[in-house]
Amino acid sequence: MYLKKLPILIFLFLAAVIFTPRAGATAIADFMPPKQLALIKNIKSVKTTGSVELGGLSGETEVIFAVPDKIYNITDLGILKLTQAYNGRTAWMEDQNGQTLELTGMEKKNMITGAYMAGMSYLFDDRMPGTVTFLKDTALNETGYKLFLAFPKYGDSLWLFINVNNGRLEVVREKLDEIDVVTYMSDFREIDGIEVPFVNRTESNIPQLNAVIRTTSVEFNVPVPQSLFQMTAGGEKDYLFPDNKDSVIMPFELFAGHIYIEASVNGSPVKKFILDSGAGTNVLDRELSDKIGLVPTGELPAKGVAGYGTAAVADIDSLNVGGIKLYNQISAIVDLSDIRASTAENFGGIVGFDLLQRFPFRLDFKKNSLIFYNPDTFVPPDSNFAVDFELHLKVPLVQAQYGNITGRFLVDFGNALGLILHKSFVDKNKLDSTFSEIKKMERGVGGVGGQSEAYAAVGTVFKVGPAEIIKPTLMVAGGSGGLMDSREVDGNIGNLMLRDFSVLMYYKNKKMYILPVL
Repeated sequence: MYLKKLPILIFLFLAAVIFTPRAGATAIADFMPPKQLALIKNIKSVKTTGSVELGGLSGETEVIFAVPDKIYNITDLGILKLTQAYNGRTAWMEDQNGQTLELTGMEKKNMITGAYMAGMSYLFDDRMPGTVTFLKDTALNETGYKLFLAFPKYGDSLWLFINVNNGRLEVVREKLDEIDVVTYMSDFREIDGIEVPFVNRTESNIPQLNAVIRTTSVEFNVPVPQSLFQMTAGGEKDYLFPDNKDSVIMPFELFAGHIYIEASVNGSPVKKFILDSGAGTNVLDRELSDKIGLVPTGELPAKGVAGYGTAAVADIDSLNVGGIKLYNQISAIVDLSDIRASTAENFGGIVGFDLLQRFPFRLDFKKNSLIFYNPDTFVPPDSNFAVDFELHLKVPLVQAQYGNITGRFLVDFGNALGLILHKSFVDKNKLDSTFSEIKKMERGVGGVGGQSEAYAAVGTVFKVGPAEIIKPTLMVAGGSGGLMDSREVDGNIGNLMLRDFSVLMYYKNKKMYILPVL
């Protein structure tokens, strides 16, 4: 299972300007008289404030850009506050629980793209590197546009629509992984001789992603301390590890392929929770939330295996796992009745990233044993056993090989099924010819966002780090949305692939250790 509250300010394009088209223009700067271009080139920083509406929540935003490539933004939705920044090298965020983490992969690309647009680098060669190409004349809603393709280096491609009647940049289209997202800009107002859109409306075929940002103020060339963009230390300590202990050992129950551990919320009776590295946050079942009197707030986007769903959020005072206590947490609230109906009794929810990233932990499937280590005293194992990972929507993502083909695979302890290969990866590399014992699955692969059609098979060999699995049982799944359709991910490594090993995860150093069984 995957759950992630998606960043929304990547859709905010801070400034658009009036252009004066000239015959034969093939670059966006060619549409601008020298005086206007000089005004924009003189911009060294931009500070924008505004309001945002997303799902069932509304709040405030602030975005600060400094040339050539630095961006900082805050989204404050009341119960949920997120900070993101890019300093020209490192992208990072402070999450809803005040913890700081480095952004990689798709999320870093989004931050780079946002900085590229905020600095209007599509106009200048001396800002962020990239290419801009004129594509064609086109029309949207009976309005004529000049269409340009901009591709920021290390970012995502952007389609920029220049209104032929007034020369404004009014529409921007981009890919948010597998989803087409379009931003429509309107309510243009002049600020220091430059026209700026005060309304940015993002639309897609996923209603949960749609948002409206209304600008309240824009300031150019404000003083900006460079320290603002630097990654902070990591947030205040919000947990209690049992005194004088280097580790906490607790049993887990393996039921229908899922790992269940015991946990208590706000001092309530102990419930069984699924341990899930594929969950971008801790999740409480709505039934438990109602029983202990939590008041869910809003509905935010949640990206799942086969599409998008929604999740409410709520404040919880404490989460107790084996004597480890997390305090003052923001948790997602989701109706998990489908899981509850087919799983172990006394079900409470899912523990994911918010717990797992704080403590190194080791799973021994042979002993059904889970060890959490005290991060203050933990010493990593021999690096010969290590596999580097990055985080994709807060889920560990490693490089691994099927046969001689390298791909990018999520490490998902919430996946009870074993190895999942995305159909796009199988088709691209013509891997189906290597399968045997192919069987169509009556029920597909599912989670937040729905179900995806799948078939089962036996493969040849799968390698991840020092582990080699011969003739792995696998599933091939595909869909038109969600992670199954992702351009960034080729598959998913679940519990059945790792049960013959002892696996240690260390999020601080972004390493997975595949160790011999003790």
